[in-house]
Amino acid sequence: MPERVKDADIIVANKLPMCEETLKDAKNLKLVCLTATGINNLDGEYLKKTRHSCCNVAGYSTDAVAQQTFCPLFFI
Repeated sequence: MPERVKDADIIVANKLPMCEETLKDAKNLKLVCLTATGINNLDGEYLKKTRHSCCNVAGYSTDAVAQQTFCPLFFI
């Protein structure tokens, strides 16, 4: 994966380790964004040391998800 991210400005990933081994050659990197609610795949110490911004998905599991889940119950 380091070869794939070396020219990236922004990385959008899920379930991949965002650590020094992965990001060390990404010289243009500004942001790592995870498409998940957790942050366990982010090496926070490394990202802080290299001043890369990071975030996880915002607004995940909103009311619409609950509504979509319960809707079929009304048609049984």
